[in-house]
Amino acid sequence: MSIIWKSANFAHGDIQRSLNLEEDVLTLTSFYFAENPLNDDIALRAEAPVTLTIFWADYDGVNLTNVQKMFTGPLSKPSRQGKKFTPQFSTGDNVFDSQVPRLIRGTMCNHLGGANDGMHLVSIGCTGPDAIMLKTSWKCTATVADPVSSAFPYQLNLTGLTGAGANSAAALAGGAVFADWFALGWIEWGAGKNIQRRQIIGSTVPVAGALTLTLHKWFTGAGPASGDAVTFYPGCDGAFNTCKAYDAASNPTGKFGNNLNFGGEPFTPAGNPTLLGAAIEPVQGGKK
Repeated sequence: MSIIWKSANFAHGDIQRSLNLEEDVLTLTSFYFAENPLNDDIALRAEAPVTLTIFWADYDGVNLTNVQKMFTGPLSKPSRQGKKFTPQFSTGDNVFDSQVPRLIRGTMCNHLGGANDGMHLVSIGCTGPDAIMLKTSWKCTATVADPVSSAFPYQLNLTGLTGAGANSAAALAGGAVFADWFALGWIEWGAGKNIQRRQIIGSTVPVAGALTLTLHKWFTGAGPASGDAVTFYPGCDGAFNTCKAYDAASNPTGKFGNNLNFGGEPFTPAGNPTLLGAAIEPVQGGKK
């Protein structure tokens, strides 16, 4: 999600170019002000990575013409001296530092790792032609209920649970939302530049639209209050039974009905069937 801040005093130095993309860097100069998007990153409170895009254009006082994108890249080195910010941005620094995911043969799904397009619940790899894993299909909404406490174990009480997406609505209507159904998913509170996201590590069974979520940590600042609206999504643990459809009798931990796109080998044996273990011979002889 992109957020646009109001115009402010920003300046940048030379845009360095080279054949080595890791050396394409730029230093931005700015100062502290209430709406500066760099504030949270410098304080290590940013909810998402900061990316800079610079456009150059001709401006006649009214219209912009000849708009050209001159630079884009993630923040690679934050820096602050007093109220002065001088962070460094690199064209490909974060990209080249990322490890290419390894496909591992085993019973767990290889598609886990993040839906970078922002549209899918877990990963583009497990979406399939029917787009069953679209985030909007699994969206849920609720209202924060009393008591509200920021103390460990970071539990948030909710009421008015609603399946805002087609799949989540069907799961709620069919009684398919079991304990920890939302575990490894995430919750969103706030909006725009003030949005905060936290991972869900546990959830109770909904009763009359009420449930409790356990979060991995509390929200920054005062946090949500009773009556605030929140949005949240279920998570995936990478298991084959989770990927299959829910069935109260034969598969009570099923969730997505997407096993045709499972990214693992669920029937891989625990041991290598082509190898035989060495027989252990008993010790012969006795004490003399």
